[in-house]
Amino acid sequence: MIIEDLFIIFTMLVIASMMYGFVPGIVASLTGITLGISELIYTTSNNYLFSTSHLSAIFIILVSVTYLITDLYMIRSKKTEYITFFLSFLSVIWIISAGNAIEFLIFWELMSLSGFFMIMEDNDTRNGYIYLSFSELSIISLTIGFVLNYSYTGSLMLNLFMPLPLFFIFTGLLIKLGIFPYILSEWAPRSYSAVTADRSSILAASMAAPSIYFMLYSSVHIQSMNVLLPLYLLTAAAISAVIASIYSAVSGNVKKVLGFSSIENNSLIVIAIALFMLFYLYNMKYISFIAFTAAIFLSISSIFSKSSMFLSTGYIQDKEHIILPAMSLMSLPIFAGYIGEFMLFETVFQAIFIKNQIIFIIVSLTGASIAICAGFSIIIYAKLYRFMTVMKGYESDKSKTSINYTVIYGVILLLVGLLSPFITVYIEQSVFPYGSVLPYAVTTILSTPFVILTGTPFGGISPLYEMLFLVIFFTTSIIAFNGFKMNTRVTETWNFGSENSTYTAEGYTNALTLMLESLFRTNERYTNIDNRLVYVSEISNPFWNFFILVGINYRKLSKWMSRNIMNGDTNLYISYILIIFVAGLILSYLL
Repeated sequence: MIIEDLFIIFTMLVIASMMYGFVPGIVASLTGITLGISELIYTTSNNYLFSTSHLSAIFIILVSVTYLITDLYMIRSKKTEYITFFLSFLSVIWIISAGNAIEFLIFWELMSLSGFFMIMEDNDTRNGYIYLSFSELSIISLTIGFVLNYSYTGSLMLNLFMPLPLFFIFTGLLIKLGIFPYILSEWAPRSYSAVTADRSSILAASMAAPSIYFMLYSSVHIQSMNVLLPLYLLTAAAISAVIASIYSAVSGNVKKVLGFSSIENNSLIVIAIALFMLFYLYNMKYISFIAFTAAIFLSISSIFSKSSMFLSTGYIQDKEHIILPAMSLMSLPIFAGYIGEFMLFETVFQAIFIKNQIIFIIVSLTGASIAICAGFSIIIYAKLYRFMTVMKGYESDKSKTSINYTVIYGVILLLVGLLSPFITVYIEQSVFPYGSVLPYAVTTILSTPFVILTGTPFGGISPLYEMLFLVIFFTTSIIAFNGFKMNTRVTETWNFGSENSTYTAEGYTNALTLMLESLFRTNERYTNIDNRLVYVSEISNPFWNFFILVGINYRKLSKWMSRNIMNGDTNLYISYILIIFVAGLILSYLL
């Protein structure tokens, strides 16, 4: 009863926040954190209204923390638009805790509408309708999946899934995460860059959490595992990760850099979930647990780091305060991102024990894509740091107190890395759905601080060894270079052949853009900025240009529908949902 009571209190507080602003929102966020902690402590349940588990508790805590910090940020910057902010908060928590498909779809639609109105509040109708079109495409795929699952199981409860329905459900979740379709996934970074820093944080981090959670949740509630499902996820996520990392590396817009990087991070999480499913299918429960745990650590790193770094764009001149979150996303020891990516690489290496050549090749190629992303992440965040040295803040908020929020995220990510042995043991004992899988010797080793999965039971190079190697290597290098007198050469500013020009964010990106020009259709030109000649290389994406045309026509159709059909009449809106539901039933019958 404690969890149900907290749910009611939380819901009432969020509704009050929608009416009275951010101050009661702080209490609502703290209540959400309390709710998550309660789910970690008390017995979980799965009824028609609530689906509470230790897994959902982790994501409720993650989401509540991001809303709390963003709430504090918005108070300091004196924001006045809070209805859509708290509507999204309410929707996200209810999606994670939904006990049935109808409840899930209703709050999924509310979450999509809240994101749409966040973008529209900045009068960006073009990106708003593009965001809405993909959100609706996502919910259509989800609806088909749930209807198909109902036709198989005869139940709307979210505790049993069949392979074919999960294909549609996973596709809807991939669309929402910006992973699929590949080239057209640019809609997500455009949406994130169309709004202010606080809303970007919510759109990219907090509102991605339900998709990640439900993909992980549904993957452990499959009635009969089918090898095609994890292979589908692996292929989709691996391709998306490489494309997103390349686009992030060549982007000249700070928020688009972070937006494409978010898609890459989401893709790595999906790869971990797919590997969990694949290794469990081959009865390799020990390795499947490592992949499962990797997905959780990567989720913590992605959600907190992206929320932090999008908030930092509100005071972009303070470059130093992105360092800690960036270190986690670059998988540097011993942050949360490092633990997750280390486990992810180790699971890929274990594919050699799967006696199937096709699967081995796919997993190996996936591992190569992860390595490519790891290399590009260094370029991405080094470039982002450089951007923040040459660009001035472009948002009104210059509150120095906001810097502390980014530092708080970084400290949390560092603590998660330091406490990862204990967190791993807790996941194995309380969260992992298939019981205890770790040998006693490994559990003992895990309880030792700073040591993660070392020893012969798991194999590979231990993080402790890697961490000590890096510390010794960098320490030796610093001592060596400081011990010698170095001559410093000074040269004039050179911007790719143009003398006396300004070194810009575009200039920083041009080299990589030209190196990868075979992947893009580029338009090189010189432009005049502040009476100085600057060389820029613009990227023309024919796929995206085509979709812009589709989006414009969709907007015209939406205007017609808003005036003639969806005109505020509740009966018509309910009819719209029922028509979609009936269409899904008919489709499931035909299939």
